[in-house]
Amino acid sequence: MTDLSIPVIKTAGAVFIAALFYIYLLNRLAVFVQPIRLKLAREGSDLLRGGGLSQKDMPVVVFYLSKAYDATPVFWGVILFPVGALLAFIKAVKTRFQGKVLPKGNSSMERMAFLFSVSILAANPFLGAILLLEFLAFAIFIIITTAQLDVFRLALGSIARFEMHIPKPLHKLS
Repeated sequence: MTDLSIPVIKTAGAVFIAALFYIYLLNRLAVFVQPIRLKLAREGSDLLRGGGLSQKDMPVVVFYLSKAYDATPVFWGVILFPVGALLAFIKAVKTRFQGKVLPKGNSSMERMAFLFSVSILAANPFLGAILLLEFLAFAIFIIITTAQLDVFRLALGSIARFEMHIPKPLHKLS
């Protein structure tokens, strides 16, 4: 054996063990999050059947239901969150300087967004951790600059609306 082969074997072994751990983690998270995904499906279908959704919210609920097990929304969330956060921040600053209050959200849509977020974070925990770090950085920035945590709701809603308009061929890239 050459001097180089031993580090290569150790690295390959470490990568293999990390891959096994990640697969195990995905399995455990899927089992843990399954009741949340079922609740998402139940509440989403109730909202769609109830007919109380606005034209703006209906495609978002359909998106949540169709992507609940998909890992790609986290990928796009990591990329699009800074854009959505910037737009939400600009809206919050404009609202604050105009002396207005940010509009209250639809509580059922906020609950759907939360259930969807938990579901997709479990589908891709590695990128989910990166996305949570982005959330944390944004929260600290918002608390310092605007003292309005409602901006999170705007940022999360904008991510879903952005991703719904990503062309299908780009979804296959992630």
